[in-house]
Amino acid sequence: MKRARYRSGSIEQRGPNRFRVVFHIQGKRQRELVIGTRSDAAKRLRELTAKADAGEHVPITQLTLEAWAKDWLHLLSRGEYGGSRRRGLVSPRTLERYEELLRMYVLLTLGKVPIQKLTSTRIDNLYIDLEHRLSVTTVRHVHVALKACLATAVRKGHLAKNPADSTDPPRPREEDIGQALTVEEVTELLEGFRPTVYYPVVATAVMSGLRLSELLALRWSDIDFKAQTLTVSRAIEQTNAYGLAIKEPKSKRSRRTIGIDPTVIAILRAEHNKHLRLRAGVGMDAMVSLAAVRLPADALVFPITVPHNGLLDLTAPRNPRGLTKEIRAHIRKLGFDRLRFHDLRVTHATALLDAGIPIPTVAKRLGHRPETLLRRYAKHTRTADQQTAAVLASLAQSLKP
Repeated sequence: MKRARYRSGSIEQRGPNRFRVVFHIQGKRQRELVIGTRSDAAKRLRELTAKADAGEHVPITQLTLEAWAKDWLHLLSRGEYGGSRRRGLVSPRTLERYEELLRMYVLLTLGKVPIQKLTSTRIDNLYIDLEHRLSVTTVRHVHVALKACLATAVRKGHLAKNPADSTDPPRPREEDIGQALTVEEVTELLEGFRPTVYYPVVATAVMSGLRLSELLALRWSDIDFKAQTLTVSRAIEQTNAYGLAIKEPKSKRSRRTIGIDPTVIAILRAEHNKHLRLRAGVGMDAMVSLAAVRLPADALVFPITVPHNGLLDLTAPRNPRGLTKEIRAHIRKLGFDRLRFHDLRVTHATALLDAGIPIPTVAKRLGHRPETLLRRYAKHTRTADQQTAAVLASLAQSLKP
């Protein structure tokens, strides 16, 4: 067998267009198979020896993506993921979603592939295949999970670089991002919800911009009726493993106090009065004093108000998935076929931006970074079109002779 020496390593031909490069690091023999010409093998050997000299060499292993994904999820559950927002921890729901995305859409195809043999082209082909049967939003979520998984492999020394960094995940379409309602559409929507039990939730969502998880974790102690403010200090989370649980907000920016409109204050006062009557066990029309009635310290603004086993618990949170399903069903009855609950938050942000409210102010109100606000919530509305047309019409006056 023909052998050739190359600097501190050697190149061994193992067959037609197959070469094995051999080199040593700290006395340990390292080998790698290269498919191509001898020049390709020589180039690869130079790369490997250069990384070894720089202390950047990653030992060659056969660790598969499936095996690494299992280790990575275990690291996340123990709070050893350095890239997360809260002291190295991710929420149980995030962990559950990562596991679900990888198991259902990645590992079935790439699970047996060693992570060191994963290429950006191979991952791109996976995304292209997924686009034929999934929404763009879901494919992008798959990309986020896989990229985070491989980024930790780089940090732990299993990979030299992250192949997902060089991929081209599908770009979100306008319909995937969401939509913003006009003032007229908001009026129509709220009037359609007014006769229903969902009206206080929908109205508060539109006028405050809170996430549904934040709304359902809101307590009466978070509402200051006199100052007309509400404080977001927690959120609700639903997982298969733990069910419904109250957790800290999504990020530090999500913990905030915002002003609310007097109309919303009136709606919330009516809800508070209803809860006092439920607590006291008196009818809604009964003429009684409620001054002595006290709600529990952790009473929720939007709890389950239907007695369970004969008992009424105003601290029991609603199921967000079930509530979303019920509200979306009524939204469709009103003719807003593509409207999602989250679009109420989109509408709130867009309305403030259209009104000229400074971007940092709107971002703080929604608990976001300014750049995130512009990317996710600066929607294109007819109101903005009309304002633009008016400005251009004014400028055009200077063009007339």
